Amino acid sequence: MRRGLLVVAAFWLAIAALLALQFWPLVPNSLLGWVLFVVIGPPLYVIVSILAEWLSGWLFPPKPGAAVLRRPFSIKRVLMALGIGLVVLALCWWFASWLAGTS
Repeated sequence: MRRGLLVVAAFWLAIAALLALQFWPLVPNSLLGWVLFVVIGPPLYVIVSILAEWLSGWLFPPKPGAAVLRRPFSIKRVLMALGIGLVVLALCWWFASWLAGTS
């Protein structure tokens, strides 16, 4: 039991460390900010990853075009993916600048 908890804590901190490296210039400055980053960061990262996998599975299913069109290649599907990607990128940029207090 104790060893399993130690493994989970180490994995949790490893994900938090990777997130800190990923957001390096925009890391928290206060102790409370770091505590919230370590507590909320890993589950939020997992939730966003699962949602991204689901969305990419919907846009680009194993059967090409089943969710959007029946053809194997579609400019409509490419434009949808580009639009969604740009919206997600803009939201991430806005959220990061909001966290940094520069918005």
